[in-house]
Amino acid sequence: MGLAPSAEASVTPAFRPPERPCYIEGAWTSPRYGTAGYNLLLQPAGRVYFAGDWLSHEVAWQHGAFVAARSAVSALHQRVMAG
Repeated sequence: MGLAPSAEASVTPAFRPPERPCYIEGAWTSPRYGTAGYNLLLQPAGRVYFAGDWLSHEVAWQHGAFVAARSAVSALHQRVMAG
């Protein structure tokens, strides 16, 4: 059973050749904590709040994702309560 012809044209392979590397290579990343770029991601961009394990000190763990999500939700809650 194959895909419809139009669907087959939109399927991209999961493999990326070495000459075209991904931006984040490997299972874990080590963000540069305390840099201007990292600190910028910790702040909301208008109504958009960022969260993820990579925005915590527990990278690649569910705990890190939870900590980052809780931080984002707490910041959002404070914003709403402030009016």
